[in-house]
Amino acid sequence: MEMNEIKMYFNSENKDNIVLLLLDDDNLILHSYLFDPNNQNKFALINKICDAIVNLDNSANKEDILKLLKDFFDDDVNNGLFRNEIGIILSREIFGPDYKGKTSEKQLMDFLRYRDIWKIFPKAVKKCLHRKLYSYNSLNGNIFMGYPFEIIESCVRNFNINANTYTRLSVPGLHMLLHKRYYNPNSHIQKKNISRVKKQIIKIFLLYKSRYPIGLALRHDLYKLPAKFIKEILRLFYSEKTR
Repeated sequence: MEMNEIKMYFNSENKDNIVLLLLDDDNLILHSYLFDPNNQNKFALINKICDAIVNLDNSANKEDILKLLKDFFDDDVNNGLFRNEIGIILSREIFGPDYKGKTSEKQLMDFLRYRDIWKIFPKAVKKCLHRKLYSYNSLNGNIFMGYPFEIIESCVRNFNINANTYTRLSVPGLHMLLHKRYYNPNSHIQKKNISRVKKQIIKIFLLYKSRYPIGLALRHDLYKLPAKFIKEILRLFYSEKTR
């Protein structure tokens, strides 16, 4: 296998298979590659892509592919092209053929730039809880340390809003995070719905980072906040101690 053949994997239908495989891995490898692109994270990405190529082509030699991929990702131009392909596929995932909303990709990116995402995200999480908890309004911002005060204050204030006062379609952008079947009285399904919100917002963050590698909307490690926020919500409402 030659370098031009490796490049073809990022300019063909196989590219979609490879990037979707990375997305299926709970987004962690792409997360690290885009937000913290050190050598260790790049090596994890290369290994995962190598495995995907070997699975697609049984005649491929793994050691040769690893070397070619290392050379490929050592080139800044290739990294830029790969980020662009990630963005194309992420956009297709977020705005799929079944998407009926009015929010455009530009508007979605503006939600991040102008910090509206920190009003939308906690409302989406709240909607996934049991309706008996919709009026719960005592989440404390002191549990989230290390992030800008105004971001935490926005998350807490918007989570504490009574979820009976808004719908999936009444809050601009909320439909981007919430599946139309976002509510279920079963706690197991509620947790799955919350997990879906987390996966969706991570895709949105990855899309932003792929489009704007030096964008400032997610500085201060804000891309890590949704997972920490959701972990605390699950601890508050779904741990054995709180049942």
